[in-house]
Amino acid sequence: MRQDFAFDEQGNRTEQIGTLEQPYDPRQRPWYKAAQAEGKAVWSEIYLSFSTLLPTITASLPVYSLTDSSLIGVCATDFFLPQEVSWFLRNLEIGKTGTAFIMERSGKLVATSTGEPTFKIVGDDRERLLAIASENDAVRSTANYLSDRFNDLSNIQTVEKLDFQWQGERQYVQVVPFRDGNLDWLVVVTIPESDFMSEINASRQKSIGLSFGALIIAIAVGIFTSRWVTRPILRVSHAADELAQGELDQQVKPSPIIEIDRLAKSFNSMAQQLKQSFSALRQSEATNRAIVNTIPDLMIRAKGDGSYLDVVGSDRLEGVDSSGDQFLTSNRLPKAITIQEYLLDNNKQLIKNI
Repeated sequence: MRQDFAFDEQGNRTEQIGTLEQPYDPRQRPWYKAAQAEGKAVWSEIYLSFSTLLPTITASLPVYSLTDSSLIGVCATDFFLPQEVSWFLRNLEIGKTGTAFIMERSGKLVATSTGEPTFKIVGDDRERLLAIASENDAVRSTANYLSDRFNDLSNIQTVEKLDFQWQGERQYVQVVPFRDGNLDWLVVVTIPESDFMSEINASRQKSIGLSFGALIIAIAVGIFTSRWVTRPILRVSHAADELAQGELDQQVKPSPIIEIDRLAKSFNSMAQQLKQSFSALRQSEATNRAIVNTIPDLMIRAKGDGSYLDVVGSDRLEGVDSSGDQFLTSNRLPKAITIQEYLLDNNKQLIKNI
């Protein structure tokens, strides 16, 4: 009779969880025979569990007597492949539709991420499935591709990264040999190109959207910046145009831009100086005009070469126009001659109020 017990974290037996009434001789089980034959820790072949009828693999270790080295028994731990390995593969994130499976060098399935059975029922017996006979199309097509490419799966000794076409789409495959003691398995992962290309395309669309948004923001910032820079320059230009038209009361507002602010200050200083200069010039002109108007004699303004410009006080002349052309026989006068001498020499009595 077989009795099953639960154990705590320290390995102490706690409670009985099952009983098998049928005759049970562990020495006839595959895992016991494997450990006995090897004389060391060993993995058993995959077999159907006596109690659960699930595909199982057992890690077993023979225990020998310290006195005569005789075999005392075998310690073993069972791994139920559908509950342990297949469950682990199903919980892997392999793209969106990727597939993972494990097979032996013989091509027999150990576990898959698809949840399909790795045994088939033939009459009263159960036979293990070959990967090329899998119910899953991805597993079957990948196994066929590997068989055709390498002829014998024993030729795969290193990690292989491959790709092949299936149903009009590229499939990417990675094969990793897994060895542990007498275990020699192949771990195979298959991912359709569309799984990661969809993410790449989505990322590309997102990047295009972000780039377009960044471009719009850059253009808006550029327009704002250009206006922020050119507005004070335009104010200076407008003030300069007004100044050229004679509007001397021009002042440019300060600018937050250092260089333009300096230009504005220089312009304001220049405009102020021009205003003061024109004011002084007008005042000087008024003063000179008042002085000239108080002089009873005629005055001729001439250039340095002796050519005259006009006659100041010509309104005092009788019978001649204001330009003095009627009494000036030449438009060039000696530099040292006065108008009185010129008029007396020509016997012209043209002076008023004498």
